[in-house]
Amino acid sequence: MDTTTTVFTWAKASARLLRKAPITGILANGLVPVGHTAASDVVTGSGSSGQSVWKWINISQFLGNMVYNVDDATAAKTFCIGARENGLDIDKIAFGLSSLEFTVNNLTNI
Repeated sequence: MDTTTTVFTWAKASARLLRKAPITGILANGLVPVGHTAASDVVTGSGSSGQSVWKWINISQFLGNMVYNVDDATAAKTFCIGARENGLDIDKIAFGLSSLEFTVNNLTNI
């Protein structure tokens, strides 16, 4: 797998989906060499788990502190993602407060 072309994209703001306005995507490229697999690892935007393993990556940190603000926590939300890489499998996505840290164990067992 080419480590420079693993691509994962998602919308910058879910509110735009409701207004049917054009959506600007966020591109996360080069995910293969990063990530965390050890249960006690704090998940960051780096790590060195390599390819062909299930791993956790903090995409907000990987991209440089990207944050989604949620005004109404009780309203239904739609989150869209896309990928073009054969072999990029996504099993779970976790959302959490940016002020908290999560370990692989925390996220795997939710």
